[in-house]
Amino acid sequence: MLVFSGLHFIYAEFIATLITAWIPAHLFWAYLVGVAFLATAISLLINRFVSLSTTLLGAMFLLWVLVLHAPRALTKPQSEPEWTSLLIALAMGGISLVISGVYIQEYRAIEAR
Repeated sequence: MLVFSGLHFIYAEFIATLITAWIPAHLFWAYLVGVAFLATAISLLINRFVSLSTTLLGAMFLLWVLVLHAPRALTKPQSEPEWTSLLIALAMGGISLVISGVYIQEYRAIEAR
């Protein structure tokens, strides 16, 4: 997450070009996603609010799948990079939600003791 965050700040102008045209303020969203990655990384490093941060991260990734990646992949079905981006975002969303679920189960197990 720290690397993704850094890349969103370093390459914000390029990342802004990847955002769908009908979404306004492309540069704002590129930076906001960088902040979201940073917040999740900090949450994981300090082991606080992990379930919340990873749930929100998973929701963000899955929203990207629906809004950004799936339309791009479906309009360019022969483009391997579009399909790769879609599958990576889908996997990252799923992984984030799995991490959230594991933390919720651990929290319940600790409280049950």
